[in-house]
This record gives sequence, structure tokens and C-alpha cells, in this order.
Amino acid sequence: MEKILKQTEKKNKHLYSELIKKRQEIVNDPLIGTKLKGDLKEFRSLDFKFKGHELRICYAYYQEDNHVVFLYAGTRENFYDEVKRYVNR
Repeated sequence: MEKILKQTEKKNKHLYSELIKKRQEIVNDPLIGTKLKGDLKEFRSLDFKFKGHELRICYAYYQEDNHVVFLYAGTRENFYDEVKRYVNR
């Protein structure tokens, strides 16, 4: 997700700020996102809207040590396919 943040920071400062805000919301309350199913059952997803676009952030939450790992952020369209492609690298 850091790569996505760097790219977004250069192209769209407002979206970058929103992603940072949502990332902090997840850190403050890791259970805020929806638990995914199937191949991605160990991950969670936070959905939100930005200027009429539906976006998602995918992350893993390890409750044992209260650790959050951010994986991917993107539009709702083809989101889960993109996450699977990223995870299977």
C-alpha cells in the first residue's frame, strides 16, 4: 500500500489525505473493516466513498500482537481480483 500512497500523493493530494485518514481509522479500530471470505478470509476490507467513487482498503489484522498490515487500496471495480493478484506474487 505504501507504493499506492506515494503514487497518489503525487497525483491527488486530497485522495492521499483521505487514504491517510482511513488508514489511521483502521489503526485505531482494526475491526472496523468487514472480514472477507473465501481465498481472502484472513483479510479485512474498509469501504468508503471519495468524490463519488467507491474505494476499498484491504488489510490484515493480527489480534495476537495487535498488528495491522496494509495490503492494497483501490476502486471497488475488480478490487478482489487485484488483491488476489497482489497476494499471490
